Amino acid sequence: MNAPESEPVTRTIEIARDATVLSIAGSDPSGGAGLQMDIKACQQNGVYAMTAVSLVTVQNTRSIDRVEVLSADLLDQQIRAVIGDIPPAVIKTGALGNVANLLVAVDAIRRSDCPAVIDPVLISKHGDRLAGDEMASAYREELLPVATITTPNLQELEWLTETKLISRDADAIIEAASGLLDGRPRYVLVKVGNVDGQNQHILVGPEKAMVIQTNQYPDGGNHGAGCALSAVLAARLALASDGDDPDEETIEDAVQFAIIAVNHAIAIHPDYGEGISPVQSLILHDGRPV
Repeated sequence: MNAPESEPVTRTIEIARDATVLSIAGSDPSGGAGLQMDIKACQQNGVYAMTAVSLVTVQNTRSIDRVEVLSADLLDQQIRAVIGDIPPAVIKTGALGNVANLLVAVDAIRRSDCPAVIDPVLISKHGDRLAGDEMASAYREELLPVATITTPNLQELEWLTETKLISRDADAIIEAASGLLDGRPRYVLVKVGNVDGQNQHILVGPEKAMVIQTNQYPDGGNHGAGCALSAVLAARLALASDGDDPDEETIEDAVQFAIIAVNHAIAIHPDYGEGISPVQSLILHDGRPV
């Protein structure tokens, strides 16, 4: 007896072909931060990631032992090779290493004429400065003026605005962040940290500010959280891109999605390594509130 012929299986898969992100950042060989995290975050959100390496680190979950900054000429060649072939819908920057590389990134954003997510990697999680005053000035005067949104932590906000925030008072943070908006980025997303047992972010725009709170988890599973946040944000903006600057609603939706996704990723971090474990990148596509 012949088996009945089965019906052919058909599937429809939607691919966001034009959702592309170029990340200009440093390499983390342990995979928890930098370009490696940017690629994972974009991939999880259905976005095609391209990279230009600004610096190479020797690091793991315990420490950063060596940093080698690539030449501005080599960084520029990488970027030109990419955008001359595959135009990015969004450009995202991380650690750039020096002013020369920062200026290369500025030129790339101007030539691409697309939204830019700027993660000003100036101060480590432990409060150590990763750059000199000339780098902070270059951010203020060159890179932030071409940014759509920048994502400083509290210490980086102080450095960029040349202010001292005595407490984590929301009004004081909003006032400081608003100082960056005058001819500079359209939005500032401040990673405030623990406030009264909640993890707090503050989004400041030209018209309003909003405080976003999520669960606070013990330290130890947030390696690469800042990179993941800016990368997911860039990916969500790329998915929503129509060729124009994103409007306020698009920015707010992308920001809230990214914050929630990273919060989930910290909550179920995989406990890799003997130091600060990376976030769980496999869940960075889940920006739904619990």
